[in-house]
Amino acid sequence: MLRLIGAWRTDERPELPDPVDLVDETWDHHDRRTVTRYLATGTFLREVDGPPPCPFCARPGGDHRTDGVLAWPAVLAHEVGEHGVRLPGAVEAYVLDRVARLGAATVSADWWEAGAPDLEPLAPPERLVWGGNVQLVQQPGRRFPGLLVQGDTLASHVDGPRSARLLRDYEEMMSTAGLDRLPY
Repeated sequence: MLRLIGAWRTDERPELPDPVDLVDETWDHHDRRTVTRYLATGTFLREVDGPPPCPFCARPGGDHRTDGVLAWPAVLAHEVGEHGVRLPGAVEAYVLDRVARLGAATVSADWWEAGAPDLEPLAPPERLVWGGNVQLVQQPGRRFPGLLVQGDTLASHVDGPRSARLLRDYEEMMSTAGLDRLPY
């Protein structure tokens, strides 16, 4: 599941944010430019029939982009960069953190030099369902999804009734993800 951002209020969808309310001309120039570039370089996701234009200048809306977690209309980069639309704090923090982590990543040619022998480094796990400190993820090439539990949660669930609850959480997440077959 991808989380859509950059969808704006319409008569049909009054619950969505109004981009005019998100304009922030005092936003740090470097952060704004970083978020704009991140959105502009997203991966093509799909074409959209009749995408809404920019609400400020009517620039055409274009296709949808993604980073594998979020999805957004391509015009969102323009709205952020040219009109100062500042996305909610959680989105901004996510983008800035992701850019910082990628910028600090070590780049190695070893896999490429070996002839790109397997898919694994190219296919990250897919998060199917999440709730609190527990996530159900599917590792490519594995038959069954795995349950990821934050360390602080796991330490209190090693045995007894708490581990039984963790098992029930796993079964519920499998069901929510539409996966009826359990590995046991």
